[in-house]
Amino acid sequence: MKKLTAEEAFKTMIFFWEDYYEHKYLDYLGGILSEFLILEDGTTADTAAGLEWLECLEEALKEPLTEERKNSITLNEAYDAMYRLISRFSEQMLHPDDLIILLNDLKKYKEGGINSEMGKKWLTAVDIAIKDNYPLDVNNFKKYSQ
Repeated sequence: MKKLTAEEAFKTMIFFWEDYYEHKYLDYLGGILSEFLILEDGTTADTAAGLEWLECLEEALKEPLTEERKNSITLNEAYDAMYRLISRFSEQMLHPDDLIILLNDLKKYKEGGINSEMGKKWLTAVDIAIKDNYPLDVNNFKKYSQ
């Protein structure tokens, strides 16, 4: 079974969202993507956004993100972290229609697995993330949180 690093899991989420945004053009998702831009210092444009993703990842893992665990994230755990994050944003924004559409589409993966349309798009994003060489260290997400 393919395993991801935390950095690959994060990039997979971003590439997945970018592809989804290009096809559905959901305004709220575009705004969320802007919060997750990676700056030169390795932080996200909105530092709280990177921290919130880390929290969702740890919830999906059901344990703290240790250095060892940081290198062995399953595809389902990474997907679950993304789903949890979009659910949080949906609740914080009082359930805008755009995010409800995305959540409903994300449920198709949970129901149909890797062979669903969403599953295939997720695998494509995984492949892109693994090949991507942009430097990223999710530890930097915590850099300015204190």
